[in-house]
Amino acid sequence: MIICNLHGVISDFDKEMGILKEKLEMKETENLLLKESVQRLEEELHEVRESNDYLKLELSTGKELIDKQETGLLEAKQKHSIQRI
Repeated sequence: MIICNLHGVISDFDKEMGILKEKLEMKETENLLLKESVQRLEEELHEVRESNDYLKLELSTGKELIDKQETGLLEAKQKHSIQRI
């Protein structure tokens, strides 16, 4: 009777260990997938930041060109006004 009980306990223990092993393997797989997702997101974030930096530079360059054109137009307008006098 004790031996039967012991076999039952061991069998239940083995089943529980199998279930826990499967759960652990699923969690490890999930963890790996999450790590890969984080890595892809970090790479994407890096690319977005690089694009953002490029666009900021382009915007700054465009503003400088507009400022130069405005200055040139203002100077031309002033010269034109002086010549009319």
